[in-house]
Amino acid sequence: MTAPHDALGRLSARARIALGLAIGVVSGLLGLLPHLLSGARLPAQDLWLDPGSSDRMPFALLPLSQNHVVTIVSVLVVPGLLAGLAGRTIERRMPAPRTRPHPYLSPDDEPRRFPTWPVSTGLAVVAALAVVQSGLTLGEGIGASAAQSDPRAPLFVTGAVVGAVGAGLLGQLVLWLSASRQRSFSALGISLAAVPVAGWLTFLLSIVGAGSPTVLPVVTHWAPVPVVAVALCWCGWRPGIRLWVWAASLLALWVVPAILSTAQVVLGSPSLLSDPEGLVRTSLEIFRTVAADHVVAVLVAAAAALAGRLAIELAARGTDTREA
Repeated sequence: MTAPHDALGRLSARARIALGLAIGVVSGLLGLLPHLLSGARLPAQDLWLDPGSSDRMPFALLPLSQNHVVTIVSVLVVPGLLAGLAGRTIERRMPAPRTRPHPYLSPDDEPRRFPTWPVSTGLAVVAALAVVQSGLTLGEGIGASAAQSDPRAPLFVTGAVVGAVGAGLLGQLVLWLSASRQRSFSALGISLAAVPVAGWLTFLLSIVGAGSPTVLPVVTHWAPVPVVAVALCWCGWRPGIRLWVWAASLLALWVVPAILSTAQVVLGSPSLLSDPEGLVRTSLEIFRTVAADHVVAVLVAAAAALAGRLAIELAARGTDTREA
């Protein structure tokens, strides 16, 4: 029976590219899964031309709406994590060449045996199709190109599409980081995706009916904690430069929920957009409230990662002592 790493090692360059493209496409579709299970309909829109059709909204691959900021970010970032980790796993399972092609380079600096760019391309294709299809559907529904449409319609569509593109780019960043050979970069990519993972899981649970209204907020709040803790525990703190990964990961766990919550509330309140002073005041209040609410979660993640890493270090020392 052929070992998996032997089969991977015999793949031709074209086969590796095709496999990478497939991983990117499948990861992108998995990210959209909760929305697809919900019926893949565009959410009700304030500017919709036909108010009577709000109960039969058209098909859309993304729930483009100012009230679904967290969902949009989640379904476009989580695929980046899935694709990146899949690519990294395959890369590490491929057998190393018998002779190093570049003897003056360290193993981490040598060309990858399983390239990341096809994975990135496959994911980008799915994200681009989702953004374009949903943007066109939204524009048609609110009459963004009609002569007698609401003057806010073109700006609304542009903002929704730009926001979705930004989320897709964040997904690409997470993909490249998590796919990195460097454990520090990979751990950072995992940590950056922790909050979107919680949003994705909460969305999925709400669709399949596996979470009550009291349970879902708990999942949203606490699900990122084990993700970050495991990533940091796996990353370790040696060499000392890896401590910056700890700082950046815990900072992201603290501020990303506040940023997303602030954006969703502000964008979901059109009256604030016409009141710059009230917009700034409300944004700061929401940010401070959500950030303060996540301090305990950050401390728990840091303590869990520290305890786990200490246990690993002590176990390794015990093994070395017995072997000596």
